Amino acid sequence: IIATLIDEGMGWALWGLARKTGVTRELKVRYLRPVLTEQEYVIHGWVERVEEGFAVVRSTVSDRRGRVAADGTAEWALISADK
Repeated sequence: IIATLIDEGMGWALWGLARKTGVTRELKVRYLRPVLTEQEYVIHGWVERVEEGFAVVRSTVSDRRGRVAADGTAEWALISADK
C-alpha cells in the first residue's frame, strides 16, 4: 500500500508539474518509519528530470508532523497522452 502511495504521488507530480504521462519502469522505495492506520499522511511528489522518453520522479509519505515515513525514486517511461 505504501509503495502504491509513493507511485501515485509520482504519477500525479509528473502530470501536474511536467504535463507528461507515463508508466513506472523501475521503482525504489525506502521504508523509514511505521505507517499506522487511522492516521493522516501527506504525499509529496516532484519531478527531478525529464529527458527523451523517460523521467526521474520522487515522492514521500509524511505524517502530520512532517516526519517522512517512506520515500521513493522511480524512472518512468513517457508515453503520449493519446495512448
